[in-house]
Amino acid sequence: SWDVGFSRSALYEPSEKTRFGLRYRSEISHSLSGDLTVTGSTPVSTSFTMPMSLTFSPYHEISETVALMASTASSPSPSTAPSMKSAMGSGLKAA
Repeated sequence: SWDVGFSRSALYEPSEKTRFGLRYRSEISHSLSGDLTVTGSTPVSTSFTMPMSLTFSPYHEISETVALMASTASSPSPSTAPSMKSAMGSGLKAA
């Protein structure tokens, strides 16, 4: 199925070694239909909604070769209570 959504993002860089990113992705609804063939042909269909999401990502360069990064995303759960998923890491920068 086809649907239209959008994404918006912003980047704030208070210093050469530190930056913060923020991204919003809109909700997108899909409806799928087709035929399921096991021993015969049975029409099937389903629909689902990919919820909106908001992602915040800080970055800080500790040295010329090491940087710390993190990312946290929030989107509404089916019960409309916020759910959070986070990831943190460090990285070695390419020379």
